[in-house]
Amino acid sequence: MPKLYLHVGAGKTGTSYLQAQCTLQHEKLAENGLWYPITDQLLRRVRARKVTSGNTVTLLSWFCPQHSKVRTQGISITPEQVSRWIEEQVTIADGRNILLSSETLQFADPNRVSIFADLVTRRGYEVLVVFYGRHALDHAISNYREHLQRGLLGMSETNEPVNLDNWLTKNVVPFAHTLNVYSQALSDSSVIVKSYDYAKTDLLTNFLEIMGVHGFSGAASSTRNDGAVVNRSLTVVESRFMELAHGVLSPSQIAYLGSLLVAATPCDAAIKGPRSFKIGSASLDSFERRHAKAFAYINSRWSSSLEQQLEVIPTGFVNDASEVRLENLLDFAFHALALGLLPSVSPKPMPVRKTP
Repeated sequence: MPKLYLHVGAGKTGTSYLQAQCTLQHEKLAENGLWYPITDQLLRRVRARKVTSGNTVTLLSWFCPQHSKVRTQGISITPEQVSRWIEEQVTIADGRNILLSSETLQFADPNRVSIFADLVTRRGYEVLVVFYGRHALDHAISNYREHLQRGLLGMSETNEPVNLDNWLTKNVVPFAHTLNVYSQALSDSSVIVKSYDYAKTDLLTNFLEIMGVHGFSGAASSTRNDGAVVNRSLTVVESRFMELAHGVLSPSQIAYLGSLLVAATPCDAAIKGPRSFKIGSASLDSFERRHAKAFAYINSRWSSSLEQQLEVIPTGFVNDASEVRLENLLDFAFHALALGLLPSVSPKPMPVRKTP
C-alpha cells in the first residue's frame, strides 16, 4: 500500500531546509517514487531563498482551524474540498508515496487529522507521521534566538525585553504534546520519531530514506535574490547585543546595527550549540525538571524509530561560558550614532549600570 507522509516538524529541526530541498528537487523525487506537491508560487519563493510554510497551505485551515495565523486569514475549507484535493493528488501521484510538510501541522486538531486519514485510506493510502525531535536545551535556545531575531527584523509580537534565563524558566518544549495529538488521531505505530541530533549531518538523506527514497544525490543549490540568508542563527555576540540594546536604542537603530552584525562573519562558537551561553543554575535546573518526564516518555514510547534517545540537556554540556563584554557593543553603537551612521531616531535613555 502506498503511503502519505505528514512531516509535522518539530520546529528548529531543519524543517525549512527540507521543504526547500524537496521543492527544488520535486521532479527528481517524483522519478524516485515520491510525490511532493508544489505550486509555481512556492517554487518561486524557494528559488528566491525565502522561508516557506511547506506545501500544505491549502489544507492548513482544515488541519489547524484554531491557529492564530489561520484565524487571521479568515480562510475555511470544507471536508468536500479536502476530499477533492486528496483525490487530485492521489491521481497525480499515480501510486507513488506522497509527502506533505508544514511546521504548522504541530497544532493540528486530532479529530480533523482522523477525518483526513480516513479520506486518504479510502483512496488506498496509509497515513504516516514523521517527526524530528532534538535536545530540549538546544531547541529552547534556538527558539530564543529566533525570538530575538524577529525583534531585529521588526516581526516580534511583543516588545518585552527578555534574557536567556528568563526564557528557559518559562519555555516548554512541546514535543510530547504534538506526538500525543497524532498518536491519538492515528496510532503509535503510525508516528515515526527521529533524532535531529543524530541525523543533522546528513539530514536530507536521512529524511528521504524514511519515505523509501534511497541513494538520493545531494542538496540542490538555489539562486540568491539579495544576499539574504535563510535561518542563520544569531551568534552569542549578536544575541547579547539584542538583549541589551532593546532598552537603549530605537527599533530602527537596533535593526540597522543588527543587520551589520548578521552580515558579518560569525565571531564566536555559538553556532556549535548552547555551550557558548552562560545559564543560571536555577533556571537550568528548573528547565531540566520540567522536561525530564516528557522526554523519558517519548524515548520509551517511540524507541523503535528513534536512532538515539532525545535528551533534555545534551551529553557533555558544560555551563561555563565566559560573559560577552556588552559595553563594547554599546560603545560601538553610540560611536556609530555620533558619526551619523545610524537612522536619525533618538535612542532611549541610557540605563544606569550598577557596579558589582
